[in-house]
Amino acid sequence: MGLSMDIVLELPIDATTGAPSAFTTIAVVPTRFLRFVHHKGPHLSRYLPPDIEQLRASPQDILNAFPTWNDVAESVSLQHCAWREADHDLFREALVWLSEHACYTIHWSY
Repeated sequence: MGLSMDIVLELPIDATTGAPSAFTTIAVVPTRFLRFVHHKGPHLSRYLPPDIEQLRASPQDILNAFPTWNDVAESVSLQHCAWREADHDLFREALVWLSEHACYTIHWSY
């Protein structure tokens, strides 16, 4: 099963002007996390919250269900993915950063 995951910036709209809200601060995604802005691979299915019914979740929702490397390693090996424990750890670090900035959401498709 292939999976595509995207980090999406969602901004509230000012009802008077139609522009993004002036109260919104946009944090630029750090360079070390840019590889996760648009990421593909069957291994990503292991990171999706099990009880989610939509094709999107907050970074915190994904963190709350974040698997251990041991939970991911077997499926990575079976799927012959280049995903390693260092990637897993960096992805978790990216989710922590994203969860600290309320304007980001994770979307995925199969």
